[in-house]
Amino acid sequence: MKNLTLTAYGKTYPVRVRVETYEDYRNLCVSREVFSDGYWEEWDTITVNLSPRFNAFCSFIDVNNCGEKCVHWLTENGFGSLTSRAERSGFCVYPEFKFSEQKLREQNPEGVERHMALWNKSYGGWKEKSEANT
Repeated sequence: MKNLTLTAYGKTYPVRVRVETYEDYRNLCVSREVFSDGYWEEWDTITVNLSPRFNAFCSFIDVNNCGEKCVHWLTENGFGSLTSRAERSGFCVYPEFKFSEQKLREQNPEGVERHMALWNKSYGGWKEKSEANT
């Protein structure tokens, strides 16, 4: 597994990815934490919760707060790819991203399991085949 890093403000930080679930719609929530000054602290939340996603591993990317560089960081590090969908909220258009279940499991297996349990409880099971089953 590749060690993740993030460079900002002239420093490079080790990064870990956290997987959670938004309360409304049970959409995937992905955030990053950086290791700084001897402990892990939340850096940003990469996703934004706009409308129900009918794939447990799709979510909109918060380009309003994270910028396009966030999309680049995700694709560069093998987290998945943009879909052709986007959603407008206010003056911003948020692109939809399909995350790799396998990559998220590598980073935060417990978070993925919690997310899938909540997703299945809300939607009666995932209708699409997951990467783990292909």
